[in-house]
Amino acid sequence: MSADCSSLPVSLRDPEPPEPRAINCDWLLRLRLGSLLGQLATIATVQWGMGIQLPLLPLFVLISLALTTTLGALYWRRKQRAIPALLLPALMVHDVLHLTALLSLTGGPLNPFGFLYLVLIAMAAVSMTSRFTWTLATLSAVCSALLFVWNRPLPMSHAEQMQLHIPGMWVAFSVAAIFIVYFLMRVTHALREREHELQAARNLALRKEKLASLATLAAGAAHELGSPLSTINLVAKELLRNLSPHAEGLREDLELIRESVERCRLVLTQLASDAGQHPGESLSTHAVPDWVSSARHPLPSFPPVYVHLRGPIAKVLLTGPERALTHALSALIKNAQDASLDAGRSVDVYVRAVDSAIEIQVADTGTGMDPATLEHAGEPFFTTKQPGRGMGLGLFLCREVADSMGGSLHIDSAKGKGTTATLRLPISSQTEAVA
Repeated sequence: MSADCSSLPVSLRDPEPPEPRAINCDWLLRLRLGSLLGQLATIATVQWGMGIQLPLLPLFVLISLALTTTLGALYWRRKQRAIPALLLPALMVHDVLHLTALLSLTGGPLNPFGFLYLVLIAMAAVSMTSRFTWTLATLSAVCSALLFVWNRPLPMSHAEQMQLHIPGMWVAFSVAAIFIVYFLMRVTHALREREHELQAARNLALRKEKLASLATLAAGAAHELGSPLSTINLVAKELLRNLSPHAEGLREDLELIRESVERCRLVLTQLASDAGQHPGESLSTHAVPDWVSSARHPLPSFPPVYVHLRGPIAKVLLTGPERALTHALSALIKNAQDASLDAGRSVDVYVRAVDSAIEIQVADTGTGMDPATLEHAGEPFFTTKQPGRGMGLGLFLCREVADSMGGSLHIDSAKGKGTTATLRLPISSQTEAVA
């Protein structure tokens, strides 16, 4: 793994696979800080609890040096600065030399805390490259061997040292096990979070790809059908112009043809607009009550829709593409009407300001969705409606509009209990000035 200590960002536009063993070095440094505090506690226990005289000055100098480097690296990270890639390998090498010096001053090879070399090697194995891990393992082996040559015996007999060595080995084993388990659990947690972020990025990229495909399909349909529709419209006009005054029945049919052609044109234009093509549409600011009213206007009157404005939202403003915003809310309400149609019950729309966002809840009294259906809700061209009543694009396009504005769309549903769609959109910065 790379020793880069930066956080683990995931690009939503072009996700890249993470390093296989990528971790966040902030808590790695905190783990190092904890080990230094443990060393101080051990020295205090041996010196004053067990009455064994230790060379306190050189020990405290060694710990102070390691503590200074650790706190310095943590402070650097708090300033949101990138730590050099070589810093963590250097700190790990320092830890091996630091441990060797501590062991050399406290009994050498008879000190049971030599187990801690394994902790450092395990940390390197899951956080560094294989080449560096082998290098650190070799360095640890060499330093451990040097303890047999250079060491400061404790002021006690060999028999007394061996008597303390047995329980000391158990303590050292327990400490090493705790550090290794803690470290590996943190690495596993970090990798799991990284995988979730990557999966979210993949899902977003897949949605963007589907939206681009839909835009291409809409543009192609508009191009291919535009010419035949224009021809049909032109022929209908000519027939109307040359129609006999006595053929009133045929005139009504021709008018119906012209209206149908115009409706087809509007559908193609709307489809292209919903798919992300907003020709000439710029961002504009809308009062929330007016926006809700505009979204309700083209909808059928049955089932009835009741809007509940909660709190002082009369002057709350939204900024975004007017057509896309209006159609997004219309799609939510129309879905709720379709779900409530068979029961003939009303649809309730609750609008309120929450923190710095507008929350719109659209609740129907339909049959609801089971977990399997709910999992696919919002996917393009997925619909539970009868053929001809919908294309399965309403929720998908509404979520795209919400995402593009920094908002969200959440669907809550249960079989037999209806469905509630919650749309959250950020409030315009102009709201405070108006208020």
